[in-house]
Amino acid sequence: MKTHHVLLIILGIVFGLMIGSFLFGISMGLLDEEAVINEIRRLYDHRFITFLVSLFLFYASYVVTRTLIKRATREEIFITEGEFGRVSISIFAVNDVVRKVFRKFDYITKYRLDTYVQQKKLVVKILIKEWDGRSVNEMTAAVMSELKAKLHKIMGLEGNIEVHIKINKLNDDQELKAIQER
Repeated sequence: MKTHHVLLIILGIVFGLMIGSFLFGISMGLLDEEAVINEIRRLYDHRFITFLVSLFLFYASYVVTRTLIKRATREEIFITEGEFGRVSISIFAVNDVVRKVFRKFDYITKYRLDTYVQQKKLVVKILIKEWDGRSVNEMTAAVMSELKAKLHKIMGLEGNIEVHIKINKLNDDQELKAIQER
């Protein structure tokens, strides 16, 4: 984002706060409605200032809208370089692959998935809520290796993947005691 975009966004926020404070002051009875209307009329009496304010508002709304659209599309697509050139992968497709991998692990009963792009890397965060009590180390190693292999095989992603696994609930009392003893 360029410097003048940031300046226009800040000025737009200040302008919005000014109008909001006028409306709040009128609604609470702190400001006289006629005084606010007279100030606005005084502004509109100078056509050149009115023209500049309208240009500013149009440009600021354009910049904000364009920035939001770029940010929304950038977060949904992961772009990487593959063997045959640039590859665009939807985050939804990555989530589907991860869900298919989790179907193989029938001992994991509940999980939550969060996938996003950070600094040209695909980050997959998995919160495992319940499983049937197998070893934590074996389970996380098996899930990570299977997930990385599948993403590499299907999408050609190798070094651009980070997988974070967080475990939320232990179902087996023996496993819980073993972790507490460590």
